Amino acid sequence: MIRSHKASRRRDLIGIALCALVGVFALTKAPVSVADLVSDMPVSLNFSQLPITKVVELIRDFSGPAEIMGLEQLGDRTVTMRVQGVPAREALQRVLNCAGFAYEERGNTLAIVPFNGAVCASGTSID
Repeated sequence: MIRSHKASRRRDLIGIALCALVGVFALTKAPVSVADLVSDMPVSLNFSQLPITKVVELIRDFSGPAEIMGLEQLGDRTVTMRVQGVPAREALQRVLNCAGFAYEERGNTLAIVPFNGAVCASGTSID
């Protein structure tokens, strides 16, 4: 009788552990594709002299939980930006291009990389 009770407890613990493991995999599933890191959903942004690092983090937070690599390269620059109904992907590229940077999607990470030929799109300026 005691022996079957221990076996039953062991089976229950194994079942709970397997359910927990499946739950962890479901919650930490990577994006279906790399293109999911920065959304194509339209955003409207209107701010003045906000630190560029905060702008990048804001757009990242809108798009989903991606890690950002190389954010420190942007320094203490501030950005003034006014865009209406622009895809988040384009807004991020605009602000980074204006500062002389671009981004690359590497797995679940946005990598900030230097970009030759900084160009500020209409409605965006770096201070």
